[in-house]
Amino acid sequence: MKNIENQSQDKLTLGKYEIIRGHNAYQRVLQNSASFSVNYIKAFVSIQFRKSSDDIEVSPLLKSIVKVGFIIAKKKIRKATLRNRARRIIKESYRLNKNLFLRLELNFSLIITLSELGYELIRNSRNIKSSFFNDDMISLSRQISKHYCKA
Repeated sequence: MKNIENQSQDKLTLGKYEIIRGHNAYQRVLQNSASFSVNYIKAFVSIQFRKSSDDIEVSPLLKSIVKVGFIIAKKKIRKATLRNRARRIIKESYRLNKNLFLRLELNFSLIITLSELGYELIRNSRNIKSSFFNDDMISLSRQISKHYCKA
């Protein structure tokens, strides 16, 4: 029983290998991306075509289908504490809904940021919870699915 609980809990974690690291990686995604926007969230998606072979042992760092990054602009939210809170809220919302993105069965990198309405909301309302962005994450995954999975 305990193993089942741990397995379902592991699926909802956001590991280091799933997060985009480094300035160059962010630049690469932003330069070669399609932009998707919903009410409060904006996302940049870059499809990566990796050759996967069963014969070659793959590093655990490369096994993730979706790599994700989060950007909150310093020009939009000046205070670091508020920027960090916004990033934590968006990251938590993604973590709870990441199975929607994994279902797409595509290798892609995703950078999530706030839209203008999102920045305004974070600045004006201090008690926003991660569940507030759940509907936006669902509609974002649908937009990406419609764009890339036209079959």
